[in-house]
Parts: sequence; structure tokens; C-alpha cells
Amino acid sequence: MVPIQNCSVTGAPKSSAGLRGQFKTAKMPALPNIHHKAARPHKKAIMSQQISSAGQPARRDLANAVRALSMDAVQAANSGHPGAPMGMADIAEVLWNDYLRHNPANPAWRDRDRFILSKGHACPVWYAALAERGFYGKEHLMTLRKLDSILQGHADMLKTPGVDMTVGSLGQGFSAGIGMALSGKLRQKDYHVWVVIGDGESQEGSVWEAAMAGAKRAGEGDLTGVMYTVN
Repeated sequence: MVPIQNCSVTGAPKSSAGLRGQFKTAKMPALPNIHHKAARPHKKAIMSQQISSAGQPARRDLANAVRALSMDAVQAANSGHPGAPMGMADIAEVLWNDYLRHNPANPAWRDRDRFILSKGHACPVWYAALAERGFYGKEHLMTLRKLDSILQGHADMLKTPGVDMTVGSLGQGFSAGIGMALSGKLRQKDYHVWVVIGDGESQEGSVWEAAMAGAKRAGEGDLTGVMYTVN
């Protein structure tokens, strides 16, 4: 288990209109259906502000596109949590562009990496990242929290393509991530599991029980593929 990032969540405006104008929106680079890089990049390489390919948008612009879409979704719903998605946008951009193996044409691809957003109230950033990657159209973001929408206030794996775990009960995501990783080990899969947990839910006993169980398994050589970040 490796903590990949520690960051604080900044405050959010009452309306996205004021800040959205300051952000340059940018489209994610075009990808084939399967996003799979043979070598996972070193963390120093992915923190570069620019994409190495000439003519591609800056990394900060890509993150701001996710950030702005998240704000717009919450504003359209007139309900939700804009602060956490704004603070997580850079993490989401790096994960989906450089690390997570995924296939928008086949969200249930067995060899995909798994992602769990344990603090489910931050799901607008998850939805925005999935829309940018092509799991569904961006117009769905404007239906956030609407009746029968595929994008509810907390992510539902039975409704939203690309969601690996239904979330909402704080303190459960890390435990589920450990379970997914052990399942992959038993089935001889090489996928990675990424978990984002909130600082508040870190007080839950289940989080520390999962951490101890994961550390024991890792010490025995049974677990190597869970990464988590506290946001």
C-alpha cells in the first residue's frame, strides 16, 4: 500500500459561473478503446505541467476541464458537494490519463484497473473524468442527482458505466479495495486497485482494520497492488 498523494481541499464558490471563466477547458487526447500503457510512468514524469507530445494541452488545462465540468454538474443540480471535486481534479486527470487501465467500450473488462472513491459525495469529479474518457456523453453531467439519471448523488455501480463500487457509506471503500486486490491475486490477475478516502472517514475503525489486514497480507507477499490517497 503506497500513499501516492496528500492534498487539502480548497473552498468552493456558491456558483460555478465566476470561476469557470478563469479555467481553460481542454479535451482529453484521443484514445483507442483500450487505454493500457505497457510501462506505468514514474511519479516525477506525471507531475510535469506539460504533455510531452507537441500540440497537446497542458496538464493543468486538462485538470481544469475536469474541475469545470464537476462544478457545472453541481450547479445544474443545485445540490451536491463542489469543494471535494475541485480539490481532486488533478488527481483524477493523472489517474485516468497515465495510470488506470480501462476500456470505455467495455467497462466490465476483466483486466481493467479498479478505482474506488470511498468518499462518495465527491463523485462529480469521478463522473467528469469518466465522461472525458468516453464512458458516456458529457450531456449526462447536467442530469446529476435527477430522477432516473445514471449519475446519482453517490455513485451506483448498477447505474453508472465505469463505477466499480457503489459508495456512500463512509469508511467502507478501503476494505473493499483490499478485497478486490486479494481477489485479483487469487485469480492471478495483475490489475491495480486505487482507492481515494476522505480525511474524515479515516477515523472509522474499518479503515484501520483494512490497513492492518492489507499490511499483513503485503508482508506475506499476497498483496502488492493497492494504492490509496487521503484527500
